[in-house]
Amino acid sequence: MKRLFWLLTAWTITATAAMGSTATTRELPAAGVDQVRLVCDAGALSVGGVPGKAEIGISAEVEVDGLPPQDLASFVDAYVRLASKRLGSVVTITARVDDRAPSHSGARINLSATVPAEVDVHITDGSGPILVRNIRGRVTVDDDSGSVTIADIIGSVSVRDASGSISVENCRGPVSIRDGSGPIFVDTQAGNVMITDGSGDLTILHVLGNVTVADDSGSIDISDVSGDVNVREAGTGELVIERVDGTITLHDRSGVRNLESIKGNIILLEEE
Repeated sequence: MKRLFWLLTAWTITATAAMGSTATTRELPAAGVDQVRLVCDAGALSVGGVPGKAEIGISAEVEVDGLPPQDLASFVDAYVRLASKRLGSVVTITARVDDRAPSHSGARINLSATVPAEVDVHITDGSGPILVRNIRGRVTVDDDSGSVTIADIIGSVSVRDASGSISVENCRGPVSIRDGSGPIFVDTQAGNVMITDGSGDLTILHVLGNVTVADDSGSIDISDVSGDVNVREAGTGELVIERVDGTITLHDRSGVRNLESIKGNIILLEEE
């Protein structure tokens, strides 16, 4: 079987902008690509899917705090690494700031990517907001800190996040979230939803599948679920469950404030 590949290709960045920032763009052929992987350090990341798109478009802006414009080019040459690699059907985009860069620089790379909507997207990110929209494949996010917003996804969604808010809306596949801290908002899901959360409020609305939740602290608000709801751990916050067609299973009664318009059974499993 023929396998397409590129050797690691570094990008040349021309520092022409003032105010301590500069930008570069690049297009990569997308024929035969099934997965796009993005590995990023600090900075904002945006990924958008376009049906049938023949190229992967990348726009990168490098920002450095407190650096005179005349020194930006040498900083970028010394410490900023933008590269692309293809192995078979997988394209990897890397946007990193070298560990040797001065810690006070606050250097960050804001990356924007447009990809064929049909591909899988896998993100490994350090810090900064993440936005992913209009993907028909699977979306996987592994993030240290910063907000995560995901919308209009047909495939499965998996998020592992240390801290920061998470919003997932209008997805057809299953949704799995494992979060350390920060509020979580999930709305209009056709598949099952599974959330394990350390702290932060949970809001889950309009789910056609089943919902499974384990939460250490923070309020939980679940409503308009066609399937079953299983609250494995409710934590210390308020628990509100409304308009559920299936069975509700509660592993403890602490925090329960409201159970309304429940069509199925309610099962309470007391812990010993």
